[in-house]
Amino acid sequence: MKRGLCLSGGGSLGSYELGVLKRLKEKNITFDVVTGTSIGAINGAFVCMNEIDTLEKLWVEITAQKVMTDGLNINKDIFKNYTDENMLVFLKNYLFNKGADITPFKNLCRKYISPSKIKNSNIRFGLVCATFPFFEECKIKVNDLKEEYILPYLHASSACFPVFPLEVIDNKKYIDGFYRNNMPLDFALSMGCDEVLCVNLNMFNKSVQKSYLTKLPNVRVIKPRVDLGSFMDFTKEVVINNIIRGYNDCCKYFKDYRGFKYTFKNSKDLTYYADKFVFKIINSSDSATKNAMEYMMSLYKEKDLVVRDNVTFLIIALESLGSYFNLSDIEVYDHIEFFNLIVEKIKQMKIGFFDNLFGTVKNKFSKLYKSMTNNTVENNENLDSNNNLVNLFQMLLFVYDKAENSLLQYREKLS
Repeated sequence: MKRGLCLSGGGSLGSYELGVLKRLKEKNITFDVVTGTSIGAINGAFVCMNEIDTLEKLWVEITAQKVMTDGLNINKDIFKNYTDENMLVFLKNYLFNKGADITPFKNLCRKYISPSKIKNSNIRFGLVCATFPFFEECKIKVNDLKEEYILPYLHASSACFPVFPLEVIDNKKYIDGFYRNNMPLDFALSMGCDEVLCVNLNMFNKSVQKSYLTKLPNVRVIKPRVDLGSFMDFTKEVVINNIIRGYNDCCKYFKDYRGFKYTFKNSKDLTYYADKFVFKIINSSDSATKNAMEYMMSLYKEKDLVVRDNVTFLIIALESLGSYFNLSDIEVYDHIEFFNLIVEKIKQMKIGFFDNLFGTVKNKFSKLYKSMTNNTVENNENLDSNNNLVNLFQMLLFVYDKAENSLLQYREKLS
């Protein structure tokens, strides 16, 4: 049985792949073949060297300045964080080099990547780049290269033109493999893999090329359920948080944890509460309750979340609340702890709204549901406002037994 690992491209989002790789190492899972594009190829080089700890050092050390000379973190706050002078210096370097000067990144790769270890690795390593200007896909079997060509082809695969300059090898121009094959699953299969684990960074929220291959029975995919941010944001907090997300998602892949956007500890207690939760719902004669749950499930169906058991059903309800109250998605929660955080958020609501919530939300939801099914919602602003009530209604469904008593006690104190 030959096992393959396929790592997609995504610039700074590649720290998520490190999180996945850390958990795979802890589980003693090894691979016979690794394929990657762009940052996936860079990360894949460390898999071939069997040096995930070294890869972590690189990601902890990395900054925008260690990727590009006078580098900038390109994100939504770029105009807040940098002066006009910073912008001008970067632009001058960019124009002079016909792309950002990535000498610092090449030095970082030279510091941590050993071509001889890759060349002599038992793991077969393939990367993808593209020719310029014809954008033809090039599949490179790295172990077969001469050592002096290994780093240049790694840079070719990650030459994110036009942000980064073209990579020239033997008078031929190459650019990032993202343009042709950002998750080279087909390459892994062609190298004889019987099963492949893919990590898809969801860059730009676009489907990868040849995504139909991910439906094969011998292919598994780990991917984030949240937006990881800009592919050129090397802010320390963003990098660390995405490492944690990758690690947690890999734990959930192996059922060590539960959840989708959020991460929950496994416990018998969780199963007990989930069974009670579902029993309460399926035995409810309240049409608003049934309609609310149908609506919630339709939202998660759009996100490709499938209910397979009662725990999943409960987690979907909890996660809708977590999203409404904007709880952190990088923590590992106990389900009771998670619910208590929601209760704390409720305590912070205005008393008048909290007191009226129990009596009014059902009626408001019923009107919302009817308006949606009849396509009579007049504007999106109205719908967004009412959707908040839908999320709150999911909270009310979970309020029972001790949770109900606890919430009522808080209400009495507030009154």
